[in-house]
Amino acid sequence: MARIAVLEQFSGRNMGDTASLDVIMSEITEIDPSAKFDIYSVLNPDIKAYFPEHHSAIKRIDMMPWNLSLNFMGLPVLLNLPRCDWVLIRGGVFFDKKLWNPVFSYLLNFRFVLPYAKMLGKPVVLYGVGTGPLNTELGQAIMRKVGNCTSVMTTRDQNSMDLARTLGVNPPHMAVAADPALRMKLAPVSRAREICDKYEIDMNKPLIGMNVNSFVDFMVRKGGARINTSSFIAVLARVTDRLIEQLDVNIVLVPTDVEGKIFDQIRMLAKNRERVHYIPKEDHLPGEIASVIAQFELFIGMRMHSLIFSSVAHTPMVGIVYNKKVESFFNELNIPEATISFDNFTENFVYDKISE
Repeated sequence: MARIAVLEQFSGRNMGDTASLDVIMSEITEIDPSAKFDIYSVLNPDIKAYFPEHHSAIKRIDMMPWNLSLNFMGLPVLLNLPRCDWVLIRGGVFFDKKLWNPVFSYLLNFRFVLPYAKMLGKPVVLYGVGTGPLNTELGQAIMRKVGNCTSVMTTRDQNSMDLARTLGVNPPHMAVAADPALRMKLAPVSRAREICDKYEIDMNKPLIGMNVNSFVDFMVRKGGARINTSSFIAVLARVTDRLIEQLDVNIVLVPTDVEGKIFDQIRMLAKNRERVHYIPKEDHLPGEIASVIAQFELFIGMRMHSLIFSSVAHTPMVGIVYNKKVESFFNELNIPEATISFDNFTENFVYDKISE
């Protein structure tokens, strides 16, 4: 029986993280049905509720201050890592934004944790990770140090692989592999219809889904956008009204993280708000939300995993590029033209792109 340490700030808030981890655990247990998973957690969620198929295989390891832990640096990792057989890390965690903030920065934490795992003789596997942005010399040096503590590294896109190799990351086994969430299973169509009925979504009209977040403010601060969050929301509200009035569709807002506030603001500004629906993620599993997305004529997504859900659902999509990884994803799919950048985020341009 293998015991695997899953080094992840699992909180249950990010539906994409849940989907990816569920797929990884399913694939591992196909090979080793007796495998056990120590999932490192913040905010103390009921982890087992997020993974009903792996209920008996999961142990939660809390990383809160009262556990004498500051993120991964503390007693939980120090005491539990020696008991595991190998270490698993996944997701887009290798970036140097807020590098010196140990609560926020995975990279700073892993600078200390992965050499400790290597000292213990524990193989470290980076599974479907994203690397970058790494804009500082220190961040790049830490990535090189961390990457070379690993036994296996798979990246979720070619850009991440190229960056890692450029920095001198060279573990024994290294490859580009798809994001694990692309292999998630959809809930039955009947379940999607139940959810739409629950939130009074009229499925007799075509549905267009939307997922956005407020990261545009960060892009503005970095000089990568020409609008702020307020104008971003205003454009989306006007586009929503035009889609409803000119195409006779209903709009469904689909969060995959803590995006409720920005969705409320879009609905407040929309004149046709009675035809703008919202499905709270807290009540549903990733496969259920992906199954709902499969009922849409089109999906407009900003968060990476919302776009992955749309891909799994075989729903045509338009991506809002707030981050390089979204651009990379559409390039990998060979549809770079199906993206919208903040450099030209006007009502007419966005509407025309969606209604093409």
